[in-house]
Amino acid sequence: MKKIYTLLVLSSFLFSILLNAQTTIPNGDFENWTDEFHIPYWDGMNYDGNFLHIHTFSQTSDAHSGDYAAQIETIYDPVFGVIPGFAFTGTIDIDPASLSYTLEMGIPVEGRPTHLEGFYKYNPVNNDTMVIVAGMFKWNEEQQDLDSIGGGIFFTSDITDIYTHFDLPIQYFTEDDADTMYVVLSASADTYHPGSIMKVDDLTLDYSPATVVENEKNNIKFNCYPNPAKDFVNIEIDKQVHNAEIVFYDMLGKKLIHRKVNNEKLLTITLSHLPGGIYQVSLISDLKVVANQKIWIAH
Repeated sequence: MKKIYTLLVLSSFLFSILLNAQTTIPNGDFENWTDEFHIPYWDGMNYDGNFLHIHTFSQTSDAHSGDYAAQIETIYDPVFGVIPGFAFTGTIDIDPASLSYTLEMGIPVEGRPTHLEGFYKYNPVNNDTMVIVAGMFKWNEEQQDLDSIGGGIFFTSDITDIYTHFDLPIQYFTEDDADTMYVVLSASADTYHPGSIMKVDDLTLDYSPATVVENEKNNIKFNCYPNPAKDFVNIEIDKQVHNAEIVFYDMLGKKLIHRKVNNEKLLTITLSHLPGGIYQVSLISDLKVVANQKIWIAH
């Protein structure tokens, strides 16, 4: 009996250590706002100047639980035109003269979370698409930069009038543990339509057993970064692949880009000519698809 009791205490202690090692998303319940447009650990396309007031990310009392949730809205400004609604973990610095911006994205994370979950509502205009992106990174001391090691995307164009659960699987391309992650919430992913509104609440991370994206036969690991991408995307293949090509498809299955792969392990693909939206990137070898990944182009 004494041994059983000792094992139970030890198991409980180890379980508590495991729980404490797992990361929660700061303000993932969107309760602790400093004002209507600002919440610690999050930022969005908001700006308040002398004559310019832009708000695409704000507090809403229409919550899944608690008092508040986050609202992201694509808007129209008479000076700057259509401004996409998005929010993310990090900070943004906006130049009001050009409305250009720089982002500092990311929050600390431990281990290998495998799912980002939460609840959303969505009211799109003209078949707009909302997107939620999770990106996982590990600091590279030698390069003094973050290496992308995994991520995932959830998107929908469906009208959703009640809070609906989403489960975004996070797929890893290496065996490393992450130390940094970001979450991006966007009310518009394709052509931006003013009036598209998404609401998000109760974001959590799940640490159930992870999966590694690889082709079972050829053991090929395939990684596209950055994701979201803007003018280019890097495609990393961990081994040489013969008689292969990279193909980009839109969500209707139309082939938009194809590039031969001649044993390269790292390719850079220009994306500036493609409209913003969700695309599937396929690695094809000997006329067979050996790996897929979805990316979001956000110009």
